[in-house]
Amino acid sequence: MKPLRIFLTFSSLLLFCQLQAQEPNRAILTLVEEDGFNEFDIDLSAKAQGQSTSDSDTTNLSGTADITLNIDPLTGITDDIVINDADINASDMDFTLRVFFVVKVAELTTSGVKGTAFTPEGECPVDPATGEFNAALHNFTLNQGTLSGTALNEPINSDFSDTPISGAGTGSGTVILTNPVEGANREVTYDVTVTLPVSLDNTIPIGDTEDEATVNATGTLKAIGTIVIIRPPTFEEWAVEQGEVTDSQDSFSLSERIPNEVLYALGYDHSSIPTSALIKNQQGLQLNLGPAGQLQDVLIEYSPDLINWSSAAPNRIVSGPGEPLVISTPDALGFYRVKVAQ
Repeated sequence: MKPLRIFLTFSSLLLFCQLQAQEPNRAILTLVEEDGFNEFDIDLSAKAQGQSTSDSDTTNLSGTADITLNIDPLTGITDDIVINDADINASDMDFTLRVFFVVKVAELTTSGVKGTAFTPEGECPVDPATGEFNAALHNFTLNQGTLSGTALNEPINSDFSDTPISGAGTGSGTVILTNPVEGANREVTYDVTVTLPVSLDNTIPIGDTEDEATVNATGTLKAIGTIVIIRPPTFEEWAVEQGEVTDSQDSFSLSERIPNEVLYALGYDHSSIPTSALIKNQQGLQLNLGPAGQLQDVLIEYSPDLINWSSAAPNRIVSGPGEPLVISTPDALGFYRVKVAQ
């Protein structure tokens, strides 16, 4: 006979486990007009008549960025940012290249330059404590517009759609959520501010010749906007929605086996009552989450005799980050229970 393991559904879980965030939230942000941001210093350099020559100008960026944030609905803190796309316009620039300080060898102008930004890997972790993220996980590209003029009396016309100028972010970017305002149906609107330092270093052809120019660009993108999340209900709000009294945490009125506070914590309501707060899987016992996902921290405890209870050790957790909590069950005989953490 196999050893018997029994689990109860009216108690509590092992350790504090990570609450599940709701579905990622999407927002359209607008690039700001603010000193020190969205002003890219562009350096254009080349060789002419055996001499190195360069000139610089500044372009002002405007437009929008489409982002996705993974926001914890209980805290309003994000742990991941994705730039889905961006529609960025760059103001025109003029460059004059000279050798020997006085001899003009090229006059070039940019026109209709546009670009985009995106997250190649589709995810970028954010430090929840500081809002900082690795800017190198995002790309910025100028992929429309022209560089035209003359060089050594020859016409020049280079198209950025043929030879895009691109580069990754550099250093640390930031995403900050502030000023939550709650409206109807528990919709909470946050102000969002994202900064992304960028450095570009590319070569582009000069007309139909074999000559090339080196383009260096540095600056910091900054975009602002709002994002909306749905705040989960408090227990009191949830109880009213179920037709229960607001202090019915310890009541078994919705389930004969699971108290109301555990049903609430695991994301259930009167239309989706489970038979157990824990379910078996190949690794052990898994927290049985409801349609709303986990709304409150819980504990898992073990007892060999239904008298002495203790929390399972941290090394018993065998689930990964973002997954429903699973604990191993090496004990030959015993009881497990799930309770709401106080």
